[in-house]
Amino acid sequence: MLLEKTPVAGDVASIKFNNGDEIIAKISEITNDLVTVTKPLLMVLSQDPRSGQPGVQMAPFWMLGADPSSKFPINRSQIICLVKSNTDAVKGYTAQTTGLAIPSGSGLIT
Repeated sequence: MLLEKTPVAGDVASIKFNNGDEIIAKISEITNDLVTVTKPLLMVLSQDPRSGQPGVQMAPFWMLGADPSSKFPINRSQIICLVKSNTDAVKGYTAQTTGLAIPSGSGLIT
């Protein structure tokens, strides 16, 4: 069985809660009792109206009136799963939270 390394401060992680919600956020700190995150976004299943293909959208999560640069402490007893997010999710999260699109592929721009 392959075990993934637990996310650390600075990682973008996906967090699944006891109530079924799933967020993606940047980890600020992890202690025995709390996972503190910044810029959390709710992961929402959606369907493309044109193609009918399923997909995922990211929506604001947690206290819509809060300062977006705030740190949000989450009690670990409310978390059922905490993992590093996959590359595509990190690209989408980065684009949503910073406005920067990360190009796919590698190489020189010509």
